[in-house]
This record gives sequence, structure tokens and C-alpha cells, in this order.
Amino acid sequence: VNFNGCKWVTDKGLAGLARNKRLREVRIRGTSCTDKSLYSLAQFCPALEWIAHADFSGRPKFSDQALKCLRDACIQRVIC
Repeated sequence: VNFNGCKWVTDKGLAGLARNKRLREVRIRGTSCTDKSLYSLAQFCPALEWIAHADFSGRPKFSDQALKCLRDACIQRVIC
């Protein structure tokens, strides 16, 4: 699923999508998602293989703790 640049995509919306345990790829650059979204993905999407979240503004969007939680929860992953 590609939500890049969709500022109206929020934690609540992504949490609903995350309940699809077969979700394998999500792109959330330029959305309104926060750490809560990463925790939802970590909790409900163990098969997640790819998440694109990088913010090139120079300000980290997600905490290291949330990224580590997602990394540790997913079986196969590429996080960029």
C-alpha cells in the first residue's frame, strides 16, 4: 500500500489497515503517522517485509524505539 504524500493518513487509519495480518508492504512518507502507527504495524503485521518512512526534511519522524520495536516484531523486513 502506498500512502506517500497523503497527509490525511493518520495513526487511526493505519491501525485499521494494520489489522490485515497479510500486509506485506507499506509506504508512509509524508503522512500524519506517528510512532503509534509503527507500534500497530509491529503488533498486527508480522509478515511485513517493507516499510518506507524516510523523511528527508532533516527531522526524524519516528523514534528509534518505535523503529526498533517494528524491526524486532517483523519476520522479514526492509526499513528505509
